[in-house]
Amino acid sequence: MLTDNTYGLPRPRPRFVPATASPYLDGVLASTVFDLDATIAASYGGSGQTWANLTAAPADGSAKTAYDFYLGATSSAASDDPAFNGTPGDSAAYFSVDGGDFWRLAGAKPDFLDALHKTTGGTNWWLAMTIRWATSGNGLFGTGNASSAPGMNLRTTSADGSMNLRMRGDTATVTFASPAGLLTNGGDAVIIHSFNKDTSIMARWVNTRTGTTGAFVPNATSSDASGAGEIFSRGDGNFFMASGARLYSCAMGNEYLDDTKAAAIIAHLNARHNRTYA
Repeated sequence: MLTDNTYGLPRPRPRFVPATASPYLDGVLASTVFDLDATIAASYGGSGQTWANLTAAPADGSAKTAYDFYLGATSSAASDDPAFNGTPGDSAAYFSVDGGDFWRLAGAKPDFLDALHKTTGGTNWWLAMTIRWATSGNGLFGTGNASSAPGMNLRTTSADGSMNLRMRGDTATVTFASPAGLLTNGGDAVIIHSFNKDTSIMARWVNTRTGTTGAFVPNATSSDASGAGEIFSRGDGNFFMASGARLYSCAMGNEYLDDTKAAAIIAHLNARHNRTYA
């Protein structure tokens, strides 16, 4: 029963949260396909070769483990493995890289990742990453070398803090470029991109809850992506993020976001990581 507080006003009713609601991004957006996070022990417990997906039922119908990623190229420890730092389950935990480290999808590539760049059989999608950037970049996420083969990749290729989202079809590459200064050396950032295949619009949020949109018409293709799904690489085992960079989280979903939904992702990650990205 509610009672009055010391000022004679009724106490606020607690907001009802269903017991079955996910505490992860799939509890924020039903479109979530995978959610990987260095700060959550259920995703990475501090040792081993697998960064595990937190999304119990990916929105594309895949199994949860279809979006597990290896540290490095394989299930065996090697020099291309990122390093875990901190205490499992602590909001300050993170992965660091040395300029030759990345993550690769652990199993067969799901149709969703093969379709990110397609004009026939394509999909709406969003990508959300939280990182600490190191000057000169390079690859953030990719499904292939979009300069010369079908696929998509997001890269920071310059020391000026700009980035390019590239998608290649059968014969040409289309680029959604950002201005200089979006990323700063040693600075933490939330980076979100989202594509609407029906309207050919790309949207971007970097440390802001107000997106920038622009026309983005991919080159025609129905071909699958040429590379595997990779994080801190362009998707073909090359162009890794520079030494000094950190990765906190990486997630994707299969819808086109507006400012409200992007802000919901950002608010969730702010709370999860105990820092304010935007």
